[in-house]
Amino acid sequence: MPANPSCMTPSPPGKQISLGDAGTEQHYTQCTPVKVHPLLKGRKIDEDDEERVRRWAANRSLEQSEVLASYEGRQHLSLLRDDICSLLPRHWVTSNIVQWMCSTFNDSESLRFKDDFYCIPPGILETVLQKRNLASFREDPTVSYVGLGPNFGDDSIFFDKIAASMRKWWFAPVCIDRHWWLYAFEIAQKRLWVLDSMNTGVPNNERVKLHAYAARLIEDMAKVSMPAYEHTKNGLPRFYASVPQQDNGCDCGVFVIKFMQFWGLDKPLQHWDQDIVQEFRKEIILDIVMGPHNLEIGKALQALESNYVRRNQPRKKSKAVKSPFTAPSTRSMLQCAGLPTRKPRKGEDNRSRNFYYVGKLHYRHICYYIYVLLVSCEPDDSCFAAGLSFHVGDSLKLMVTMNRKPLGGWCLS
Repeated sequence: MPANPSCMTPSPPGKQISLGDAGTEQHYTQCTPVKVHPLLKGRKIDEDDEERVRRWAANRSLEQSEVLASYEGRQHLSLLRDDICSLLPRHWVTSNIVQWMCSTFNDSESLRFKDDFYCIPPGILETVLQKRNLASFREDPTVSYVGLGPNFGDDSIFFDKIAASMRKWWFAPVCIDRHWWLYAFEIAQKRLWVLDSMNTGVPNNERVKLHAYAARLIEDMAKVSMPAYEHTKNGLPRFYASVPQQDNGCDCGVFVIKFMQFWGLDKPLQHWDQDIVQEFRKEIILDIVMGPHNLEIGKALQALESNYVRRNQPRKKSKAVKSPFTAPSTRSMLQCAGLPTRKPRKGEDNRSRNFYYVGKLHYRHICYYIYVLLVSCEPDDSCFAAGLSFHVGDSLKLMVTMNRKPLGGWCLS
């Protein structure tokens, strides 16, 4: 593929990114959708509320099969909590998330998507671009390949051919072998741009063949949407766009979503570091759960008003600790061991009171190890000694030896 000129629209700042499509706060680009869900009108959603909603929606400890988002007017498009959790850091974004964002962009009030760009759901190309179909794809000496099917375009739920015919560009996200990239079809110029966040330079033969196959399918879509469209003789010329590159193997889906939202041929995109990508993931969660097309937004608002998503719940210090993984208090450990529970008074002989005090900082540590040893041992009436050594700080090493008295008391020596 020939090299391409620099591209696109400016990147957003690395600071606060808030509610994107739900749009209750900052809007950092003109192409950001501004439509707001009716239940959010007149309601103030601050940063703490946003964080609480995110923590509830992407909580791995809750039911993963619960439906958190159902797209209005598209009964087939629903997102489970498991889909939302794919937007957590270092997670691979599912196809359902990308499809939801495609529909959101197409239905947004942004002039970018009303006038210039149309997003094709990822399932259309992915259904055809199978390995068995790719193996049978031929361009020489004659073009031969498995197409979209005779009834493609009849159902506007998946591909609205009328809306697509009124745009200048088409976006077609694709995921092959768990890697997302984006095709941008420039209709008037009949050119196909490949936006790949893991572009290594020269593509291999299989990837070149895949791009050629996708180009043929996209032209078939154009013929369905615009009957006057004429296919190119040798397929669409393909170019690699200069786009930000990801730093890991799991952010490709996020990059594809943001390429659809920001990319253009007029200005270059800046590099997106991990902090910005992390904010992108947070923003997409809110764009879905609190977005204008979510019929299940009532669940998010109910969770927001409940005590479950309270970020810092007040700690009840008087409540007894019953978890076996939590160390008991110092006093309870001393009482269980039969040891005094107060500090020695000035001038008092520690040994005469069967008491050993090592200071305010490390006293609790010693008592905890004594407690563990007491719980795990069942001594008889005879005397025995158990040695216990551990480090305190970087250089001080203490040795604690416990002797059981015949009368049942314990002392430290």
